[in-house]
Amino acid sequence: MIRILFGSDTFSRRERLVSLKRSLDGDGMLESNTAVFDGSSVTADELRAHCSTIPFLAATRLVIVEGLLKRAERRGGGRGARGRAQGAAAAGDDDADAGAAPGSDGLPAWRWLREFPEEMPATTELVLLDDDVADSNQLLRDLKPVVHWERFEPPGRNDLPGWIFDRAAVKGLHLTQRQSAWLAEVVGPDLWILDNELEKLAVFASPGNAISDQEAETLVVAARQQSIFVLSDHIAEGRRGPALLSVRKLLTDGVSPQQILTMIGRQFRLLALARDAMDSRVPPGQVMERLDTRSQFVVDKTMKQARRFTLPLIRRCYKRIVQADFDTKTGVYDAEVALELLVGDLAGAAPR
Repeated sequence: MIRILFGSDTFSRRERLVSLKRSLDGDGMLESNTAVFDGSSVTADELRAHCSTIPFLAATRLVIVEGLLKRAERRGGGRGARGRAQGAAAAGDDDADAGAAPGSDGLPAWRWLREFPEEMPATTELVLLDDDVADSNQLLRDLKPVVHWERFEPPGRNDLPGWIFDRAAVKGLHLTQRQSAWLAEVVGPDLWILDNELEKLAVFASPGNAISDQEAETLVVAARQQSIFVLSDHIAEGRRGPALLSVRKLLTDGVSPQQILTMIGRQFRLLALARDAMDSRVPPGQVMERLDTRSQFVVDKTMKQARRFTLPLIRRCYKRIVQADFDTKTGVYDAEVALELLVGDLAGAAPR
């Protein structure tokens, strides 16, 4: 069988692959009968040979190819028949109608892959893994009718608390709907980080038991928020060097550049709300509601930092954050470069 697992939700896609491997490994021999290939360089002959090989002392042979759909897209796979023919001719391919001839540039012909399930041994499981690709991707469109395919998209903002609630239950942790919504707010949409935080809470709590709001805040907020507050402290005090070191530590800890950018943006939004609350002389008891958070830890730290900024300065910083996000998403700068330039600029703008 040929399967295609693709989409921008890399966490759920990984979980599906792990589940698939588990279901195929009934005899414990799958690992020694698994071949993994880089889709950007694998040749037609290599892929066909490995898929045609009978497993050794096992029931199943697993062949995984990562990035083949994206490769087809780069080669013009989403441009239609005319574009594919022109791309093949430019590359010197013999079979322009197929989009790419077997062995011509390492990209297997789409027609060959589409017909291959009929001749591939029943003992072979071929899995094509990829990130999100366009609906117009010709390789995907050609294979969909003859393969099993699954697309993985991350839960939207409204669905994220439900995902957290269900994921916690899988780990034997009972959360309330309110706690799930709180985690979605504090941790953010990165499923890899959310899963790590839920694992931490599940280890702390007894199996099947609930966890108190205070325990959750101690384990999650104090760990994650402290990192962004340390970075914010360095920025607020104009310390470029320590601020950049904080960014690199977050990256080393597995936090993505986009997630750090989101954290910085959220923090400066909170600073704007806190500064406005100060200027408007909002009573202390209403500040938590104004900041739209249930964490006193977040309120105290944010109010302390906001005292160093004026509201116009916060607005200028926030515009710079939006610009960094735009530069990253449009490819003006690499994500990490854009992030470091942003942190340097924000620290330079901070009052001394």
